[in-house]
Amino acid sequence: MNLTALPFNALIELEVAIEEGFLCALKDHVQYTNHLGTVHASALFSLAENSAGYFIGLNLPQFADNFVPILRKSEVKYLKPAFGRILSEATLIDTTFTAIEETLIQKNRALFSTEVCLFNQHQQKVFVGTFDWFVTQKTT
Repeated sequence: MNLTALPFNALIELEVAIEEGFLCALKDHVQYTNHLGTVHASALFSLAENSAGYFIGLNLPQFADNFVPILRKSEVKYLKPAFGRILSEATLIDTTFTAIEETLIQKNRALFSTEVCLFNQHQQKVFVGTFDWFVTQKTT
């Protein structure tokens, strides 16, 4: 999946992280800041949601052409003010990609949750979110 090919991601200049162990990143740029000079909540949410989708695509590439992930629900917590370059990491909650793959093969759909954490340039956690996904077969 080309993360930067999505028009919104191109608009906000979302990028794949070059830092080892991280998925995606937002640059240290004034365009992401709010009235307090910190990274805006909506910029952090966009990074987190896209990171979860990217994580799914990286781990289920064989389904990319025939299935589509749809965000159903999210719950986020902003832990501390975010400054500078922001990095993401993601994990599955209470399942494995093997189990998701088996469900997709059997039912042509799956429900599961991911957790995304965002970190500042000093690797301090600034955000944590849970994203619930519905993955279904594309209709023609």
